[in-house]
Amino acid sequence: MLKKIWRKLNKASNSQLYYFVRWSARITIVPLTYLLWLTAPFIKIRIHRGQIQRIGHLCHYFEVLVRTKEIDILDKKTLEIFIVAKNPANKTLYNMWKKHIFFLESNKLDFIYHLISPWLLNRTHFGPKNVQQGGLLPAKATLSFSKEQGIEGRNLSKKIGIEDDDWFVCLHNRSAVYLKTIMNKKNFDGHNLRDCSFDMLYESAKLIETKGGKCIRMSSGDNHKLSNGAPKNIIDYAVSWQTDFMDIYLPSKCKFFLGGPSGLIHVPQIFNIPVGCTNCFPVSTVSIPNNSLFIPKLMWKIEEKRFLSYKEIIDGNLNNFLFSAQYLTHGIEVIENDADDIRLLTEDMFDLVNKKQLSTKDENKRNDFMNKYFIVNKFTNKYHNYEGLQFSGKISWRFLNKHSYLMNS
Repeated sequence: MLKKIWRKLNKASNSQLYYFVRWSARITIVPLTYLLWLTAPFIKIRIHRGQIQRIGHLCHYFEVLVRTKEIDILDKKTLEIFIVAKNPANKTLYNMWKKHIFFLESNKLDFIYHLISPWLLNRTHFGPKNVQQGGLLPAKATLSFSKEQGIEGRNLSKKIGIEDDDWFVCLHNRSAVYLKTIMNKKNFDGHNLRDCSFDMLYESAKLIETKGGKCIRMSSGDNHKLSNGAPKNIIDYAVSWQTDFMDIYLPSKCKFFLGGPSGLIHVPQIFNIPVGCTNCFPVSTVSIPNNSLFIPKLMWKIEEKRFLSYKEIIDGNLNNFLFSAQYLTHGIEVIENDADDIRLLTEDMFDLVNKKQLSTKDENKRNDFMNKYFIVNKFTNKYHNYEGLQFSGKISWRFLNKHSYLMNS
């Protein structure tokens, strides 16, 4: 009720109410933050604004801070306080983080921190404002399951058809439904070009079956049952078995995770499980770690009836557009990866997990292409300010060979 009143009043004032409240918070609260110096001789207090309401943020935000040594969860001389809004995206994962991190749950404090954050930048007692969630540094996973959780996970796995000696791959597609459901007051249309269809994973599931593996369909929020033509080795966990706990347990135990650029793909990453990321968008940004592979969406020049090379994409600044309408204005359609594209990625994922390497010539060719056109989405600080793509995943080699025009200069 209060939120509705606030939105109406703020809209009526043409956002001037927001700026007034922000100014009031600044002159009232920012001076009080200097009191934190008084505790310094005893314990250093450092305050952050955490992110827990979307599962990708709940995964990567804290793992990035730990792995880059921005926070030290073993340091008893520093108290890192994370102010967060209520209602985490996944309670199991949130409770796992609570074993290592101190959270202060308050929607009001979270909003206040948002208001005054511009005046807290680069100050000793406050954490970084923006934490990029790609290029996760290689390190031991921070989180682990308790003995009781391990037993629970194995028992539930058996109920859905995964025995102790089975191996499986988690399959996932990004859908706009999830964010529209959990955060229906916000507009996430800028993310919709990352959407993809689950049916395009069927050929990969068949390949996995030939190698003796099972597949688990993870939820994208759309709650649609598998089509009649779905391979028999796909377990429809999303419709029949989904739980808060198993949403975390299954991606942490799979051979690898195969799916689109969604929040859920970050779950296996923080447990150091390789991912094969399909339909990556923006097409020149890498957001997966170096134990993983990706394939980007493609750009089709409608009038000329051909795909664009990366040189054309970058030279035309097409990698910076967020909406389909922007591309259509330039006569371009963004094309989803087809079943064959994803099958090629899956073949490369098996090579990766089996430690089968490319020839030196092919590896150098792939590296030259990536260094020329890609950047890694990464968080840097005084402890880690690495250059280039050192800790990023790579494009699927079979996919790149199929679409060799991407490398045309």
